Amino acid sequence: MINKLVVGKKWDKDTLGISYNEALDINLNRKINYMGEKYFLVYTEEDVDEFYINKTPDLQNTEFIITNKIYRYNHRLFVRKNHSFYCFIQKCKEYYANKMAYKKKPKQLLMRQLYGAYKS
Repeated sequence: MINKLVVGKKWDKDTLGISYNEALDINLNRKINYMGEKYFLVYTEEDVDEFYINKTPDLQNTEFIITNKIYRYNHRLFVRKNHSFYCFIQKCKEYYANKMAYKKKPKQLLMRQLYGAYKS
């Protein structure tokens, strides 16, 4: 699967609204609850360089999302976050934070001052 960089935000009934036909629907509350949990697609670009060039300042209250699926629900485009990518990034952050914390321990700093490069 190809991952894409998109701009999205949580769907909200007050800001994004609903149409008159949707307001007459019997299952309106169920649809609003479902869409409220999803990310609404605001902007996408195939080329990452073009993405940053065409980026406009009107992207308020949005976030960059790495996605591997864009789908249509109730005549709107939504995106699915690539959670495996975000879990991988989180594990990398934890690993390097622990690695740096180990190297910044006072005992390790003293050993490096006395003996040069200290093997861990």
